[in-house]
Amino acid sequence: MPFMADTILLALQSLLAALVVLLLPGAAFLAWRPTPEQDLPEWLAEAVGLSLALTALAALYLRVVQWPVSGGVLWGLYGGLALFGLAGRWVRRGTRPCGTARWLYLLVLAALIVWRLYQVHGLAFPPWVDAPHHVLIVRRILEAGILPADLGPHLPIPFFYHFGFHVPTALFAALSGAPLEKAALWMGQLLNALISLSLYYLGKKIWNDPARAGLAALFAGFVSQMPAHYATWGRYALLTGLVLLPLAMGAAWEARRATGPFFSRGVLAILTAGVGLAHYFAASLLGIFALVFWGEGARTAVRQKRFWREAVLESLAGFLAGAVLLLPWVWHLWEPARKYVADQFTPPAHPVAATYISGYGTYLLYLLGPLRNYLLIFLALLGLAWAWRDQRLRTLTCWGLLLGLGTIPWGIRLAPFRPDHLAIVLFLPVCLLSAHFAAETCARMKRRFPASIVDTIALTLLLALLLWGLRETRSIVKPETILAGPDDRQAIRWIETNTPVQARFLIRPVPWEWGFYRGRDGGYWITPLSGRWTSLPPIFYGFGGRPLINRINERARQTLELEGCGPAFWDLVRRWGITHVYTREDAGPLAPGTLAACPGLEPVYQRGGVYLFQLP
Repeated sequence: MPFMADTILLALQSLLAALVVLLLPGAAFLAWRPTPEQDLPEWLAEAVGLSLALTALAALYLRVVQWPVSGGVLWGLYGGLALFGLAGRWVRRGTRPCGTARWLYLLVLAALIVWRLYQVHGLAFPPWVDAPHHVLIVRRILEAGILPADLGPHLPIPFFYHFGFHVPTALFAALSGAPLEKAALWMGQLLNALISLSLYYLGKKIWNDPARAGLAALFAGFVSQMPAHYATWGRYALLTGLVLLPLAMGAAWEARRATGPFFSRGVLAILTAGVGLAHYFAASLLGIFALVFWGEGARTAVRQKRFWREAVLESLAGFLAGAVLLLPWVWHLWEPARKYVADQFTPPAHPVAATYISGYGTYLLYLLGPLRNYLLIFLALLGLAWAWRDQRLRTLTCWGLLLGLGTIPWGIRLAPFRPDHLAIVLFLPVCLLSAHFAAETCARMKRRFPASIVDTIALTLLLALLLWGLRETRSIVKPETILAGPDDRQAIRWIETNTPVQARFLIRPVPWEWGFYRGRDGGYWITPLSGRWTSLPPIFYGFGGRPLINRINERARQTLELEGCGPAFWDLVRRWGITHVYTREDAGPLAPGTLAACPGLEPVYQRGGVYLFQLP
């Protein structure tokens, strides 16, 4: 019973913390909106996006003035936001989200959130390679109470990574009391669900048709393989960028035709800055969209000899204001990023051959699939033919075409991003254009057949497609991407409680991309969760200087060459000051049975296949 009570309390605290972090700042800002013409999903989407963007911007400018935030100050800030929002509601009485189907919208969104959380049920840690460094950044933010200058003492590298995911997750963990690994996992799945809400927002701004926008959101939430598949990669930073990206695109349309342009330009500026702080790839996609959007607007203004201000200048002002908000971060990251690029990237000897790596084309097809995804892409291509003739959709079709061409290995390249990067974000235009095709088809069929028959067939096909997606995505996380489980979590909790902060752990490495190494079990999570040193830190060490990378790679290579506790083992542990070994039963030459026979190694922990040995 105590365990059940604790679980329920944590769930309630987490729900409250999620509402505070993801809704309160944006809702307080929107309470002052002069024009109320929004339905509930639009309002929710904008509130969430503004909350993410404002939180990241607040973290940036608190770093500029060097003002750390403690627990009491944090509650004071959120309390002030609540009062600010209540004042706006009182001043703007009657300005509230409109729409008759608001409860249906909330029900569908709640169902999607529950579905996303179900897809990761049973996981003790976020999967795969990126998640440990995301949690390490969250840890450093909580330790410093501010955006850190570097990741020391855990990793001696400067911090110049996008942080739009990490700051809200740190706040969520602080307010909810959830363990860091759970906070990251849950926040990632919440954001995954909210991408569908953002697509609804963008679709509503383009078509002003809730049904068509809702269909695009359903495709992204329950049918498309992406973004659901992000759960198996732990791509949380990109998820945050993709929540904000459609909102910034929709805000550009709103700024073009808004009756209150100053407020709309402010929303666009904040969302633009939020995209830039959430993920650099998402910012690049927004930049491409902005160029297409301005180009199409200028073409229209020239042809019609009017609307120049509405077509170009209103959105241009919003985008530029967002870029200005980012200047302190650009100034900060310029020098370390320049050094990193100079250290890490050199022109390949055969750039064309590097593109056609073994199996790369097959991998791209895998990312664009499976079969139901190919069906969505086919419908989107059909919808693109109709959308191209519609002036409202021409910007979207151009942007989608550029993304699609970018997925072709010999097509347009957006360096340093690869075709596979574009393949995993192609669902954004695909869901919108396939929804457009489906809606247009139904509208045209109703001209020839009774509407009731067309609606029945359409709903039947939609239900079949939704069930198909639900069936195939219920186990979206690939087993091979799960590096650690509950036994590892218990072992790390023991480490945190029973070892000194100066403890240094030898863990097992595996070769990874770009000449780096990753961990292969729960030992990879020791540093992010306990702060203890490990022989192989999270993959984020690749952002360090070349001497640091070489040193860590050398240590990993030496570990892979070990065979029991021979002279090479003792030389390595003495050279690197190792005090403990983290291992499992399947560890080969470093298996517990082998280490137990080594003189001087003391077993100090064993549970569920995890073993810890202490060195003299």
